[in-house]
Amino acid sequence: MTKMRRYEQVAALLVLGCLTPLAVYAQGSTTGSGHTATADAGAAVGGRATTDAGADAGGSATTPAASSLPPGHPPVSGAPAEPAMPSGHPPVPATGRVHGATGEQDFFVPLPNGAEEDAALPKGSLVVSIRDAEDRPIPDAPIRLDILHSSVARGDSRERRTAIGDATGSARFEGLSIGSGVSYRVSTTRGPATFSASPFALGDQVGKRAIVHAYESTTELDRVFVLSQGTIFIALREDAIVVEQSITLGNLDSTAWLADFTIKLPPGFKALNKEEPTSDLRLDEIHQVGIALRGTVAPGRHDLSFRYNVPLDKNERQALVIETPPRLAQARVIAEASKNMGLEVTGFPAAQRTQLQNGMKVLFTEQRAQRQSGGLKALTIALTGLPTPPFGRWIAIGLAAVAVLGALGVFLRKEDGPAALDPRTRQDLLDARDALLNEFVELERARNREDIGPKAYSRVRSALLEALTRIVSMAEGIDPTLPATGEPASKLETDTRRNRSSRRENLRGRSSTSDSA
Repeated sequence: MTKMRRYEQVAALLVLGCLTPLAVYAQGSTTGSGHTATADAGAAVGGRATTDAGADAGGSATTPAASSLPPGHPPVSGAPAEPAMPSGHPPVPATGRVHGATGEQDFFVPLPNGAEEDAALPKGSLVVSIRDAEDRPIPDAPIRLDILHSSVARGDSRERRTAIGDATGSARFEGLSIGSGVSYRVSTTRGPATFSASPFALGDQVGKRAIVHAYESTTELDRVFVLSQGTIFIALREDAIVVEQSITLGNLDSTAWLADFTIKLPPGFKALNKEEPTSDLRLDEIHQVGIALRGTVAPGRHDLSFRYNVPLDKNERQALVIETPPRLAQARVIAEASKNMGLEVTGFPAAQRTQLQNGMKVLFTEQRAQRQSGGLKALTIALTGLPTPPFGRWIAIGLAAVAVLGALGVFLRKEDGPAALDPRTRQDLLDARDALLNEFVELERARNREDIGPKAYSRVRSALLEALTRIVSMAEGIDPTLPATGEPASKLETDTRRNRSSRRENLRGRSSTSDSA
């Protein structure tokens, strides 16, 4: 079994109930500005569902209690199966709409897609039916059956079968393989939109009957009631901030949304890793910009997740600006925290320190939006108390640079002076110069923060300055042993060569006198 990643462990403990916060937002709740992280932090972070979570641990939406519906409201689920259902067909809840608390907004409750065993069908057979939002058959609907064969010895292989539904919107497939090594995925199209059921396998006793609902669609977000909920989990690594985002989209309308929505990520993000979605919605990376939600957002719930790294800027405080998915009704920000670390999110309540059931210590804050606000906008997340490089590092760098450059100077003098610099050596010197300039900046920041005292600052600055002077001199073809003057480099090089020639002549004269004696 693959080891569960840290974020997945956190997500398993969060028990995020999607549809209830979305419904609360849609009904015009006024809890947005006054909501605090401590009110339900135990349920959200500790992993216990609240009484109005609206979702079980598996994330399935539950029906609100009868007492929570407006007086005289009709039941929204639990209706018996229609008598006209095929023999052996599993019962399905009746379609319907859940009205908002003010009666101003209807929430569409989609019927489930999926496959169930049917005793009237022989093993290896599958009947697929395509239906609309009102559970009526869609005649002549295109049907696609994708088949995945998985084998340890042979690897994975895929095949596809297609059919056109009859007058009842149904098509039958025969002679299909059975067993856990083969999975099937049924899908259909309606206009430019694609709709599908979750993958399933066929058993060795009877066949199955699958149903996929296809809806009208639009590319205009303003014409559909789509809301979102998000969780951002932050962890620190040696040289980067790891950000893992989980997004839940809830389509409370009877029309599907054809999404093409870009979410900008923090500048300089890298190592983007996307989880493959199980629905007809996908994530596409946009180079140096962010990530795009593309595909069909059918009525119901859709879960997406991705992760990326943001380089640490080596400051005690670092801010990230993360754009939000469409109509963000609720956002949670969680940071794996050390003792001195702080978390601030603009417009959110103060972060609370808590501990997850797996022992992880985190900082946690959340906010819900008011309906009139149009959802939460871009999130500005600041991490404080971040570790910064100790000043001993600069001392080591300065001393090491002086030592290396001293040895390099001796080598170059043996090779007849600075004129012997080859392009690669010169580039190495320029790279070293840029690195030392960056260290100067970090040193000044450390001094301004009073992380180091004046004496240590003076010693480190002198060491860095000496190393930088040597590097610049060698890179520009100037003998670093000469004092700085206002003379052009060409004259300095000429004088250097004349002095060296004179020293050689003197040595030769001494050698001749010694031989005569």
